[in-house]
Amino acid sequence: MNESSEVQKRIAALNQELKDAARDQSRFAKRAYLSSQFLLGSSLSCSIAAAICGIVFHVRTETVGAIAALPPLIAFIASNLKLDLRENWYYRKTAILETLRSRLLYQLPEVPTVDNVAAIAAARDKLEVEMQAEWYQTITRAIFDNLNKTAPMPRSNEASGAQDLARSAPPTT
Repeated sequence: MNESSEVQKRIAALNQELKDAARDQSRFAKRAYLSSQFLLGSSLSCSIAAAICGIVFHVRTETVGAIAALPPLIAFIASNLKLDLRENWYYRKTAILETLRSRLLYQLPEVPTVDNVAAIAAARDKLEVEMQAEWYQTITRAIFDNLNKTAPMPRSNEASGAQDLARSAPPTT
Protein backbone atom coordinates (compact mmCIF):
# COMPACT_ATOMS: atom_id res chain seq x y z
CA MET A 1 0.00 0.00 0.00
CA ASN A 2 1.39 3.40 -0.97
CA GLU A 3 1.42 6.54 1.13
CA SER A 4 -1.35 8.96 0.32
CA SER A 5 -0.37 12.24 -1.28
CA GLU A 6 -1.77 14.08 1.77
CA VAL A 7 0.57 12.19 4.11
CA GLN A 8 3.51 12.86 1.77
CA LYS A 9 2.66 16.58 1.70
CA ARG A 10 2.47 16.73 5.49
CA ILE A 11 5.73 14.86 5.92
CA ALA A 12 7.48 17.19 3.46
CA ALA A 13 6.02 20.31 5.09
CA LEU A 14 6.85 19.20 8.64
CA ASN A 15 10.32 18.11 7.55
CA GLN A 16 10.95 21.58 6.11
CA GLU A 17 9.59 23.30 9.22
CA LEU A 18 11.78 21.21 11.52
CA LYS A 19 14.83 21.70 9.29
CA ASP A 20 14.34 25.48 9.14
CA ALA A 21 13.68 25.77 12.88
CA ALA A 22 16.77 23.70 13.75
CA ARG A 23 18.89 25.81 11.40
CA ASP A 24 17.59 29.03 12.97
CA GLN A 25 18.20 27.81 16.52
CA SER A 26 21.71 26.70 15.59
CA ARG A 27 22.36 30.13 14.09
CA PHE A 28 21.15 31.82 17.30
CA ALA A 29 23.39 29.55 19.37
CA LYS A 30 26.41 30.40 17.23
CA ARG A 31 25.59 34.10 17.49
CA ALA A 32 25.40 33.87 21.29
CA TYR A 33 28.70 31.97 21.39
CA LEU A 34 30.47 34.42 19.10
CA SER A 35 29.08 37.39 21.03
CA SER A 36 30.35 35.88 24.26
CA GLN A 37 33.78 35.31 22.75
CA PHE A 38 33.83 38.83 21.31
CA LEU A 39 33.04 40.36 24.71
CA LEU A 40 35.72 38.23 26.36
CA GLY A 41 38.27 39.24 23.72
CA SER A 42 37.28 42.89 24.02
CA SER A 43 37.71 42.80 27.76
CA LEU A 44 41.15 41.21 27.53
CA SER A 45 42.18 43.59 24.75
CA CYS A 46 41.22 46.61 26.82
CA SER A 47 43.24 45.33 29.77
CA ILE A 48 46.28 44.73 27.59
CA ALA A 49 45.84 48.08 25.83
CA ALA A 50 45.68 49.91 29.16
CA ALA A 51 48.87 48.22 30.33
CA ILE A 52 50.74 48.89 27.07
CA CYS A 53 49.55 52.50 26.90
CA GLY A 54 50.65 53.17 30.47
CA ILE A 55 53.95 51.28 30.47
CA VAL A 56 55.28 51.54 26.93
CA PHE A 57 53.78 54.72 25.50
CA HIS A 58 53.41 56.73 28.71
CA VAL A 59 49.89 57.84 27.79
CA ARG A 60 48.15 60.24 30.18
CA THR A 61 46.79 58.56 33.29
CA GLU A 62 43.24 59.70 32.52
CA THR A 63 43.31 57.86 29.19
CA VAL A 64 44.82 54.72 30.73
CA GLY A 65 42.20 54.86 33.48
CA ALA A 66 39.40 55.18 30.95
CA ILE A 67 40.68 52.16 29.01
CA ALA A 68 41.17 50.20 32.23
CA ALA A 69 37.55 50.94 33.24
CA LEU A 70 36.20 49.14 30.16
CA PRO A 71 36.84 45.48 31.15
CA PRO A 72 34.56 45.52 34.21
CA LEU A 73 31.88 47.29 32.18
CA ILE A 74 32.16 44.68 29.42
CA ALA A 75 32.08 41.88 32.02
CA PHE A 76 28.95 43.41 33.57
CA ILE A 77 27.24 43.51 30.18
CA ALA A 78 28.29 39.95 29.33
CA SER A 79 27.12 38.71 32.70
CA ASN A 80 23.71 40.32 32.36
CA LEU A 81 23.12 39.12 28.80
CA LYS A 82 23.49 35.49 29.98
CA LEU A 83 24.96 34.47 26.64
CA ASP A 84 26.12 31.10 27.97
CA LEU A 85 22.59 30.21 29.08
CA ARG A 86 21.19 31.36 25.75
CA GLU A 87 23.76 29.38 23.79
CA ASN A 88 23.03 26.17 25.70
CA TRP A 89 19.27 26.69 25.39
CA TYR A 90 19.52 27.19 21.61
CA TYR A 91 21.78 24.18 21.11
CA ARG A 92 19.47 21.94 23.17
CA LYS A 93 16.46 23.10 21.18
CA THR A 94 18.36 22.44 17.95
CA ALA A 95 19.17 18.90 19.08
CA ILE A 96 15.55 18.18 20.02
CA LEU A 97 14.28 19.54 16.69
CA GLU A 98 16.79 17.36 14.84
CA THR A 99 15.59 14.36 16.87
CA LEU A 100 12.01 15.07 15.82
CA ARG A 101 13.13 15.40 12.22
CA SER A 102 14.93 12.05 12.43
CA ARG A 103 11.79 10.52 13.86
CA LEU A 104 9.78 11.96 10.97
CA LEU A 105 12.15 10.83 8.24
CA TYR A 106 13.48 7.52 9.53
CA GLN A 107 11.33 6.16 12.32
CA LEU A 108 7.83 6.24 10.90
CA PRO A 109 6.22 2.98 9.82
CA GLU A 110 6.71 1.87 6.25
CA VAL A 111 3.28 3.22 5.42
CA PRO A 112 2.82 6.25 7.68
CA THR A 113 -0.59 7.62 8.51
CA VAL A 114 -1.72 11.17 9.12
CA ASP A 115 -1.83 10.27 12.83
CA ASN A 116 1.87 9.32 12.76
CA VAL A 117 2.77 12.71 11.33
CA ALA A 118 0.35 14.47 13.69
CA ALA A 119 2.08 12.86 16.68
CA ILE A 120 5.41 14.35 15.64
CA ALA A 121 3.79 17.75 15.05
CA ALA A 122 2.21 17.55 18.51
CA ALA A 123 5.61 16.72 20.00
CA ARG A 124 7.05 19.77 18.24
CA ASP A 125 4.25 21.96 19.62
CA LYS A 126 4.81 20.61 23.13
CA LEU A 127 8.53 21.31 22.74
CA GLU A 128 7.82 24.93 21.82
CA VAL A 129 5.66 25.46 24.90
CA GLU A 130 8.13 23.75 27.26
CA MET A 131 11.18 25.50 25.86
CA GLN A 132 9.46 28.90 26.00
CA ALA A 133 8.52 28.29 29.64
CA GLU A 134 12.11 27.27 30.36
CA TRP A 135 13.36 30.46 28.66
CA TYR A 136 11.24 32.58 31.00
CA GLN A 137 12.18 30.52 34.05
CA THR A 138 15.93 30.52 33.43
CA ILE A 139 17.15 33.24 31.12
CA THR A 140 14.61 35.99 31.65
CA ARG A 141 14.51 35.43 35.40
CA ALA A 142 18.32 35.34 35.61
CA ILE A 143 18.57 38.65 33.75
CA PHE A 144 16.05 40.36 36.04
CA ASP A 145 17.60 38.82 39.15
CA ASN A 146 20.99 40.23 38.12
CA LEU A 147 19.50 43.64 37.42
CA ASN A 148 17.77 43.66 40.79
CA LYS A 149 21.05 42.77 42.53
CA THR A 150 22.80 45.67 40.84
CA ALA A 151 20.02 48.20 41.49
CA PRO A 152 21.21 50.98 43.81
CA MET A 153 20.25 50.75 47.45
CA PRO A 154 18.13 53.62 48.80
CA ARG A 155 20.11 56.43 50.39
CA SER A 156 19.65 57.04 54.08
CA ASN A 157 17.09 59.84 53.61
CA GLU A 158 15.13 57.67 51.15
CA ALA A 159 15.18 54.79 53.62
CA SER A 160 13.90 57.00 56.44
CA GLY A 161 11.19 58.32 54.13
CA ALA A 162 10.09 54.74 53.45
CA GLN A 163 10.07 54.04 57.18
CA ASP A 164 7.94 57.15 57.80
CA LEU A 165 5.55 56.02 55.09
CA ALA A 166 5.33 52.55 56.64
CA ARG A 167 4.60 54.05 60.10
CA SER A 168 1.83 56.24 58.69
CA ALA A 169 0.09 53.32 56.96
CA PRO A 170 -3.11 52.18 58.66
CA PRO A 171 -2.67 49.09 60.81
CA THR A 172 -3.81 45.79 59.35
CA THR A 173 -6.22 43.67 61.30
